Formats: sequence, structure tokens, C-alpha cells
Amino acid sequence: MANNYNSNYNSNSDENECEILFPTSSIVLLVHGFQSDAYSMQKLADTMMGLGTIAEYYNFKNVNTPITQFDSVTNDVYVEIGRAFASNQKANVLVKVSFTNDKTGTVDDQTEELFHIIHRLKEFYPSKKIITVGHSKGGVVSMNCAIEHHGLIDKLISVGTPYTTTIFEHICNFVVLIVEKTLNDELSLIARNETINDVYKVFAKFIIEQTLKKVVDNFLNIYVLKDNLKQKWNTLDNKPQFTPIATRALVFNDAMESDIVVPVESALAYGFNGKKYSDDYLLVCSNLYKVNIYTFNYLKNFNLISFIKMINGIVDTGLSNNYPNIMNTILSTLFNQVTILSDEIKKESAKYAHANMPIIRDILGSDDEQLNNPEVAIRVLAGLND
Repeated sequence: MANNYNSNYNSNSDENECEILFPTSSIVLLVHGFQSDAYSMQKLADTMMGLGTIAEYYNFKNVNTPITQFDSVTNDVYVEIGRAFASNQKANVLVKVSFTNDKTGTVDDQTEELFHIIHRLKEFYPSKKIITVGHSKGGVVSMNCAIEHHGLIDKLISVGTPYTTTIFEHICNFVVLIVEKTLNDELSLIARNETINDVYKVFAKFIIEQTLKKVVDNFLNIYVLKDNLKQKWNTLDNKPQFTPIATRALVFNDAMESDIVVPVESALAYGFNGKKYSDDYLLVCSNLYKVNIYTFNYLKNFNLISFIKMINGIVDTGLSNNYPNIMNTILSTLFNQVTILSDEIKKESAKYAHANMPIIRDILGSDDEQLNNPEVAIRVLAGLND
């Protein structure tokens, strides 16, 4: 059964009105995403700390040592937290979260580890607010923890979090469409007989739906997303404050706006009731570049045999549980056909890229990303004091 914690936050009290003017006494947990680690969130911490007088206003103190569920109050991280509050009792202390399996841990496993970390912090610092800032999957883990352990977290802030879906679902649907459009031409060369042709089409469609889509869906629902998260959140009483932040650097098919991995509507948690955010938190890249997926050479030069071999490779990779290679294979196959319009647009778009993954560096030619974007950091600050 979910635990209940009493929050010290009372939006009607004079004291908290004062806190809105002078934000104080919070432990801000930076929760990283999939295929990442605690030190990736140091980029966001450095960006927030580097905002000059704004950072001074928020009384930020950065803790260098990541916190884990195994730390006791005698460990280095607690010593650093203690020193931060000793130097300034009104400090907002930034602490990076580290999991047992940082890169590929399941949502459920990381949720329970986050619970143990926060539970211990609340025992040792009962008067401090707990705020989570989750990047990508880190936002899913944080919200799942807030739902499973009601009252544990005072505020949720997320950046580029796939609350409902990722772009991989769209890619899979796109691939299935291409295969269906191509099968008529390709298979007619194999079998002129209409009955045999229909059998081939059914078989090929079965392979696609039972391999690519199944592997991707299983991967997402275990390692990145959480089933029924929206329903659980919407039925939760006394929700913590919630600020979802999205960036927008790509337009797929002139319609699907995305940061390469997470569509805007997913990152902004559309359909999640009771959240507190405004459209001002939506970051829009001023120079979008467009990828019209139907102009890909797939439609003209699609090779069914090569594609089936690629699918088999993905399935083999999936069976070995090496899921990151699946994603890289899909992304590489898709983006190999993309022509970026200009270096200037690539540079601008990189500032809003989901993460500094090798394939994104190759596509955009930059080490920039959401986590070291000052605009994102400023929106996170607004969420801290929302």
C-alpha cells in the first residue's frame, strides 16, 4: 500500500507567501533519464548555477556526490548536504540521483530506489521540501514515485519526459505503412497468383507487427514508460505541483513536433489533470527544420529483403536484451535519409536536442542539448517557484 507523507507546504500561509518571494529550504533531486547517469544531470546543475544573480537569488548549493539508496547519514553525500544547509539554512540544495542500474534499470526498480532515497532524506531533513527535476525517463520515475508513495514529493518538474509516448511509436507506425505500401509491388514479382500474393502480404505484415512493434512496445513499457500513468495521476488526490517542460526542434511530416525522441504533446503531459503549468513553459526553437518522412527514398527504392534482414537483426538484438542497439538501428535507418537544411539550423536545433547521444551528435553536429540550455534552466527555476 502506498505510504502517505505530510507535506509542510501550505499555499495559504503567510510564511509560504514569503517563500514565494524568497525560495528556501528545498532538496532538489536531479533524476536522469534512460541510457544516462547521475553526472549527466551535472550539466543542468552547472547551467542553473551559472545563471549569475538568478542563481544567487535561489540560494543554490550544488552537491558533487550523487546520492543512492544505500547512503547513510555518515556518507559523503549527507555530509555535503549538511554543510550546504549549515552555510545557509535557506539554501536550495541540488543533489544528483544515482541508481543501481543507471542506464537500463526498469521504471519500477528505479521508482523504489528513488522512494528509499527520499524516505531517508525526509527522516534526516523533515522540514525541507522535496522537489524532483526529472529529465526524460527521470520524469516518469519521479511521477510514478509520487503516485505510489503519496505525499512523498512536494513538487515535480520534468524536461522532455515521455509521459504517454515517444517518437519510436510513430516511427514503427511509419515503417509499417511503408511496408504495406511497398508489398504490392515487391510481392507481385514473387507471386503472380493473387491468392499466394495475399498469403505473402499477411505473413510479412505479421513479421512486422510481431517483431519490430512488439520489441519496441515491450522495451518502452518496461524501461522508459509506465502503463496507466495518466489514469493513476488523474485519480490522485492532493497532487504535488507539476511543471512539465517541452522543447520543440523538429517537425515530422509537417505535423509531429518533437525534440527527436519525445513529441511535444507527450512531454507536456496533455490529458494529465490537475497540473500547474502555463503555456509559457513550452520552449519553441525559433528555427525549425522539417523532415517530411514521405520524401524518403524508401518509397522509391525500398528493398523488402534488406528490410526483413534489418528486422531480424533488431529481433536478435532484442532477444539479447541489448535494447539501446534497437533504438540506434531504428534511428539510424530513419535519419540516414534526412538532409538537414543548413549548419545554422542544425546548430540552433541542437540546443533543444533530447540528449547528447552519439547519433544526435552525428545528425546535428553539436554537443549541445536540453540539459545545458539556459532557456531550459530558467524554465526549471520557474517551476521551482511556481
